[in-house]
Amino acid sequence: KRIQVLYPSLVPRLGGNFQIGHMDASGVVCLCDTCKDRIAKYKYSGVEIIFINCIEREINSWLYETQGRKVDFTIFAYHDSEDPPVKENEDGSFELLSPLCKANEHIAPRLALIDVDQAYSVVDERQNFEYYEKVFKGWNLVADQLMIWDYVVEFYDKLFYFPNLTYLKDNYKYYKEMNVSYVMGEASSEGYWHTYMRMYVASRLFWNLNWDVDYLMNEFIELYFGPGADDVKEFVFTLDNFYEELREDASLHMPVVTSKSMFISTDTYSVPFVKKLLTISENAINSIETCDTISNKEKVEYRLHAQNVKLQPMRMILKNYTAFYTPETQTEYLLEFLDLCEATGVVKEFASLRENI
Repeated sequence: KRIQVLYPSLVPRLGGNFQIGHMDASGVVCLCDTCKDRIAKYKYSGVEIIFINCIEREINSWLYETQGRKVDFTIFAYHDSEDPPVKENEDGSFELLSPLCKANEHIAPRLALIDVDQAYSVVDERQNFEYYEKVFKGWNLVADQLMIWDYVVEFYDKLFYFPNLTYLKDNYKYYKEMNVSYVMGEASSEGYWHTYMRMYVASRLFWNLNWDVDYLMNEFIELYFGPGADDVKEFVFTLDNFYEELREDASLHMPVVTSKSMFISTDTYSVPFVKKLLTISENAINSIETCDTISNKEKVEYRLHAQNVKLQPMRMILKNYTAFYTPETQTEYLLEFLDLCEATGVVKEFASLRENI
């Protein structure tokens, strides 16, 4: 039966956020004279705002009249639409290109800053911060609330360690200052221990930005790896210290769309460095195997978690196998790697490799 709503203003917004956005690409726009004129006047993002304002107004008017509720909408600030529909004045302030470019109350732009160098926080001086500050301030003028679509995975090989936890809190603090109400980090949930650690740290920071990130990382490692925790801490410290040394002379660069070349070269990951990571991961497995204070069930679970860590140096070796071992053993090593992937739940990304052996 239909329930009559006596006090519509007390009804919570139901249905979440409805995304109406352009394609995941740049340059895919209508080039008719009318659209080109409007884009020249309002920018691509302004045309998008004007359009979604009409959609939101009609749908929410109907919903409120018929059901006593309203829903929220999101749009992309991404590629062609990243640049907000504002102009900068001589004193550094911003103003809308047109009143039409002000987003309605129930619309939140979702900033997906695809060209950010993921090696650094968005506020780092080695980042193009001056530009991104203008992006945030401009969108703050356009809309009352903002959303973030972050990139927190190496898209070309999701097994690779993504070194953003050391500056994650800096980003979140800045997002909060910029009226961001929602953050999504695009990663992969397919059995990657480092993704789980990032989820753990991020979820704690969402509640309290005063948490110490090193403390949260260590807490997760102790809970997730049990007797192998000290070895995994060394593994993480070795990687984070390595990346930090690259950051010091600004030689580390991780743009989402072009990072592939950096992650397949022994110029980045030397043979001794990768072999050290492999040894540390094997030490973690051995620490769990030889522990006599945990149950067999716990030992199986902790061992799988530690084996997942071992997958990372193994994958780094497979990228440049002949720099480590002779070509004759490569197939055997690949099969060992794939068996470990299946055992630890990392299946989809490497399924095609077994088919091609």
